[in-house]
Amino acid sequence: MQGRYVLADDPEAGSDFLVTSKIRRCNGCSTCITSSPGRCSQYDALSPEIPRILSSEVLVIDSAVDGGMVRMPMRKAVERLSNIFLAWTDAGWNVPQDISTTSLREVLVSCEGEGSDEFEHYMKEMLLKGPVQRMSFEYERKIRELRGLG
Repeated sequence: MQGRYVLADDPEAGSDFLVTSKIRRCNGCSTCITSSPGRCSQYDALSPEIPRILSSEVLVIDSAVDGGMVRMPMRKAVERLSNIFLAWTDAGWNVPQDISTTSLREVLVSCEGEGSDEFEHYMKEMLLKGPVQRMSFEYERKIRELRGLG
C-alpha cells in the first residue's frame, strides 16, 4: 500500500504517472465490471498503473482546467477509472468486489484554473463511487508542495 498516487498532465508536476495523449478512451465493454473486475481490457500506458492506483490510499489528479474541464488526455483516464471503480458497486447486476481488495478511499483533484459547480459535479459523478468515499478539490496547483518539491 502506498499513500498518494499522483496522475498529472504536466511533466513538471512530479507525478507517479504522466497522462499523455497515448491514453485510450473507455470503449464501454464492461469487462472491468463483470468478467475481470477492476481490470481494464484495453492495454496502453495507463494499464500497468491501475493496480498501483488501487493500492494507494489517495488518488491525486493534477490537471489544468481548460474551458471548465480537465484536458482530454486526463479526461480519458478519468473515464477509464470511473468504470473500473464500478467493480466495487452493483452496477450491471454484478456482485460488488469486497472493499478490502483495494486501499483507495479518496480522490483529490488539484487544478490550475477556475473550477465550477458543473466541473465538480462531473468529477464527483465520475469518481465518487465504489471504493472512493471522499473527494476534495483544490484550485491552485499544490502538487509540488504535496510531493515536497517546493
